Amino acid sequence: MTTSRRRSILGVSPSIRTRIWVLALVAIVGLSVVGTFVWIGNRGLDAAIERRDAYSALARAVRDLRSDTFRLRATVVELAADHNKLTAERFIAEIRSARADLERLQGLGLADTVGKEVAELERLVGEATTLFEPLRASLETIGHTQADGLAAELSDSAAAIEGPIRMLTLGAGGEGAFRLAHAFATLRAVQWQYGVTHDQEAIGGVEAAAGRVQRAVGRAGFEPDVAEATTKAVARHVAAVQSWMTEKGKALLARDRLVGALDLMDPVTAAVDRSAAEGLAAADADLGLSRARTQWALILTIASALAAALVLGVGTARSILQPLGRLKGAMDAVAGGDNAARVDDVDRRDEIGDMARAVVVFRDRGAERDRLSRAQVEEAATRGRRAEAIGTAVRHFEASAAEALRA
Repeated sequence: MTTSRRRSILGVSPSIRTRIWVLALVAIVGLSVVGTFVWIGNRGLDAAIERRDAYSALARAVRDLRSDTFRLRATVVELAADHNKLTAERFIAEIRSARADLERLQGLGLADTVGKEVAELERLVGEATTLFEPLRASLETIGHTQADGLAAELSDSAAAIEGPIRMLTLGAGGEGAFRLAHAFATLRAVQWQYGVTHDQEAIGGVEAAAGRVQRAVGRAGFEPDVAEATTKAVARHVAAVQSWMTEKGKALLARDRLVGALDLMDPVTAAVDRSAAEGLAAADADLGLSRARTQWALILTIASALAAALVLGVGTARSILQPLGRLKGAMDAVAGGDNAARVDDVDRRDEIGDMARAVVVFRDRGAERDRLSRAQVEEAATRGRRAEAIGTAVRHFEASAAEALRA
């Protein structure tokens, strides 16, 4: 007994329609599973991409802030050297840019992971902004050009001294005039040296040179009124030099404090940058792992669905095509007049079993027709033989009657 017959006997053979629906259901379930894995994989990929983008944004923000710090430091050094008002305005614009980059950093989703560093950066940016004010005030007092501030006072007072000295040396001035000219030139040289090197030892040199100038005025041989005016000009110039050096010292101190605050930002931004780089590397690794997992999950899911569909399809095809082949053979035999042909699968509980039973009905009816046809032929033969026998008897009777009449 075949497997299909055993299933039919047990009453568990599903119909063809049921099998087709099962195949369709398997296809739908397979597609649903594949779609589910795709959705889950995409969610994992999206999460990994979001983490990577977040760390990338953090890295860009802190690097921008770090670049701002380097620019600010360079601008402070340049400003302390050239006293240019445009440089001061550029520093103000750069500190605003740094604050904007800091606010952008604070607004990122991962800012909480480096909250301590971000708070320290905010403090240092605020401190740098505060420390810039005394530097700017000192530079404005000194003067951004030779025409304003203490720089103008130095220039004017020096001109008030140089004029009488020039006239005296070009005139009838003696050794005292040349000593005064040399002392004043020394004072200007030491002053220039301090302005360039900011060497604290030059302060003593400036004071000593100023004393020599003041002493040389009385020995230069000026007219009394010229000597008095020159003495006042020297006092004015010495006061301007002292004020200029004082403001220079304040400016240098403010510059050093400001540079120190900016320098403190570098290790903090470096720490945030390292954290962002580590997070970015981990996010890249997670992204690669998520892609690999999704790829393998899709491959395995699709392969499993195809295998299940193939097995079920082949099994369904065999369970349908083989019985249909047997049924076709039986139908051909019945159509050819073989009313004793064997018809299988009549015990199936599906459409094939219904068709097999219908073929059995046709076969049995054909056999019944054949049996009836044979009975009718035999009856006709019997009637023919009976008629022939009666005819023979009638002919014998007529012959006997005729002979009797002739006798």
